[in-house]
Amino acid sequence: MSGRIISVSGVAVRRLGTILVVLLLGLAVVSSAGQQGERRHVDDTKLLRGDLWVKLTPDVKLAYLWGAANVVEVERQLMAELPELRVENFSAKVAEADHGMTFNELMAVVDRYYREHPDRLDVSVLRVLWDETVVPRIKTGIAGQPLQR
Repeated sequence: MSGRIISVSGVAVRRLGTILVVLLLGLAVVSSAGQQGERRHVDDTKLLRGDLWVKLTPDVKLAYLWGAANVVEVERQLMAELPELRVENFSAKVAEADHGMTFNELMAVVDRYYREHPDRLDVSVLRVLWDETVVPRIKTGIAGQPLQR
C-alpha cells in the first residue's frame, strides 16, 4: 500500500500504510499502558508528538486521525459483539466520549494546542486528543481509574 495514492474523505494521501502502522503502534502503547495496573505513564517519545505534527500537511494529519478513528471503531465493534473483550481501555473511553467532532475539528484542536503551547511539542498527539476531547466527556479513566484533570 505504501507509495500508492488513495482517497481519505476526499483527500489524496500517500503512504497511508506507514501512517497506520505508526498509529497502531501508538495506540497499542496507550492501550497496554492503561491495562497494566502499575504502569500509568505512557512514554510519549514512542508516539507522534507535536514536534512532527506541526510539520505535517493537513492531508497527513487527517489520515492519522482517520486511522485512529478506525482502530477505535474496530475495537468498539468487537467489544459489542464479544463480551469477553469488554474492557475500559483507551478505545472504549474514546468511544464513550462520543464527541461527534469531525476530523477537521479534531485537527484544529491539536493544531490550536501546539500553537498555544509551543513549549509542549514533546506531548503526543494522542495525549492532546485525550486531554482536550475525551477527558472532559467521561466520568472515569482507563480501567475505571480516577481521571487526572
